[in-house]
Amino acid sequence: MEKTLMNEAGELLAALPARTHFPEAMPRYPNLWFEIDPRLPVRAEYHQSVLALAEILERYLGLSDSFGGDVANSQLRAAVTGAGEGADFQARVGPLQHFISLKRFELSHWHQLHARFYATPLYRWNGGVSPFSKTPDGRGYFLIAASVHYEVATEDPLHPYEDECPLCGISGEYHLPVDRSSQDYCVKIHDPLGVEFLLDGRIRGQQVYDTDRGRIRSLGDLETHFSCRRRVVEQLTDEPRKLALFSIAPDEEAL
Repeated sequence: MEKTLMNEAGELLAALPARTHFPEAMPRYPNLWFEIDPRLPVRAEYHQSVLALAEILERYLGLSDSFGGDVANSQLRAAVTGAGEGADFQARVGPLQHFISLKRFELSHWHQLHARFYATPLYRWNGGVSPFSKTPDGRGYFLIAASVHYEVATEDPLHPYEDECPLCGISGEYHLPVDRSSQDYCVKIHDPLGVEFLLDGRIRGQQVYDTDRGRIRSLGDLETHFSCRRRVVEQLTDEPRKLALFSIAPDEEAL
């Protein structure tokens, strides 16, 4: 079985692998799917597309694995800062956006965009044959899944939740009932915020800046270097609440 995505007009956007193709340790279905044009990697092979995506995200968005930056030994760093949740690897932007609570200073905290990537399950899903996905233009793409969420930074004692935070908490348009015995908090709040952050560099519609007041770069900025396409599906009764597909291809004018 596959997960099919339709737009409001009932047109098929994508056919994605079912939840059963992913590790049991993965708590939520991926909410951001990258489609990599086979012309982009050094060689038109799946593992090369994964390397190409990781390089693009780190170079242009600053999205890198900085969780074990204070651990010099690479093997030890991998052991103590593993991606978790059945993911192949992880990365983040942050810590950033320091929120200062005027009511209770101890509730002040930093934030991060945390992303976990799933490639191995997709390679197995397609039996090692590539490319995996076809977009509306009929072109084949390599498919790489990610679970992205915006939360209290890992280094902060409040990680991962602070209900009263106007950025990552249960407030404003995200003032929603949450079942704390489930993945509800992430599904309803942190995951949609993560998609918004990566697509547009915004949280709740407001531009995000780093500690030097520089504008946070987003996937939208890749459009000046590559030929990109985005498709976003929002749903109120299914998981994930917001799911995005983002394709990256070489700039047609540069070919």
